[in-house]
This record gives sequence, C-alpha cells and structure tokens, in this order.
Amino acid sequence: MLPDDIWQTRGLTLTQRGRAGPLVVLIPSLINPHWVLDLDSDRSLQAHLAAQGFRAILVDWGSADG
Repeated sequence: MLPDDIWQTRGLTLTQRGRAGPLVVLIPSLINPHWVLDLDSDRSLQAHLAAQGFRAILVDWGSADG
C-alpha cells in the first residue's frame, strides 16, 4: 500500500496510509526528513500503523530552500 498525498501547500505535504480507524499524525522534527518514518515497505512506521487499523497521516515539511 503506497501513501496517498491528501494535502499540499507551500512545500508542506500530508500523506495518508489507511482510510479508517483512529487518526494518528506523525510529525518528524524539522531537522529530520519525513521519510525516516516511512523508509520502505518493510521499515515504515506509517505502513505498520495502517496495517494495525489506524489512519496514519505523515507530515512532510519539504525542503528549507523551497
């Protein structure tokens, strides 16, 4: 299951895995890239949460240079 982009503005993107269940928002620190929480299909906190029945939203801050 690949994440879906659900919202974008000024470099900020929200991606979603899972469509039902309790909402969990994953917010990486500003100095870490968003993909540290979604490395690949076997090492993804976002995918794991979706597989457990959560609607997992991941915040991607984008790059500092736009």
